[in-house]
Amino acid sequence: TSELVLVCPGTAAGGSQPKTVYTSADGGKTWVKAGPAPSTGTATSVAGSAARTIVLATTAGIEVSTDGGATWTAAQGTLPAGGFSYVGMTTPGQGVAVPADASVHAMWFTYDGGATWRESPIS
Repeated sequence: TSELVLVCPGTAAGGSQPKTVYTSADGGKTWVKAGPAPSTGTATSVAGSAARTIVLATTAGIEVSTDGGATWTAAQGTLPAGGFSYVGMTTPGQGVAVPADASVHAMWFTYDGGATWRESPIS
């Protein structure tokens, strides 16, 4: 089976946006409402892993849920102003994030399931 995650964003206002998370354990045939994601920032990208971890990129940073979307924690590390335009998990522990500001000339990587991110400059 394929586990999927999606975020349905509401209307953004004042630097925040309501976001509802849904998950599917059957490749998208049925969806279950996991709950709300933090409203800080505007959603730009979401990634999930088989370990029930959901990583949500926003214009304010990265939010992480390790319990399928029931609870959320802000990612740690030195994160770029303006947040991220893309986040992806390559394994349950490793992931990559692209800053929203292309002039930053760096990528961010995690090796602990999205809890902590560190910058890797691009020269």
